[in-house]
Amino acid sequence: MEGQDADDLEAFEHEISTEDGAKSKGKEKEGTQAPHKSGPIPNNTKEEVFALQATLQALAARIGKSPDTLYALIGKGAKVLQCTVSLWGVFEAWYASKGGLMKPKTSTSGNPLPRP
Repeated sequence: MEGQDADDLEAFEHEISTEDGAKSKGKEKEGTQAPHKSGPIPNNTKEEVFALQATLQALAARIGKSPDTLYALIGKGAKVLQCTVSLWGVFEAWYASKGGLMKPKTSTSGNPLPRP
């Protein structure tokens, strides 16, 4: 059964890597991507993507792994940002944009307190 799962995964990876599941027509070199095309994604392409996602989820359920594990295996895993927001950084950003507006136009340095 383990060999069958590996074969299914290889077939799935191959299906994802070949555009529209079809073989290259010789105009593009193997491993190159088609140029970017602006505009919305066609509905039939969306259906194919959702079908591939359903296939990956079914494969993950069958082998007892999460779909995220399989996405990571083929290099398409979700990337989680590992950053936090610091209060000081927020203050600095605010002060850089608005803080200068609150300064008085004329200011004098304060007189130091007399020493006793």
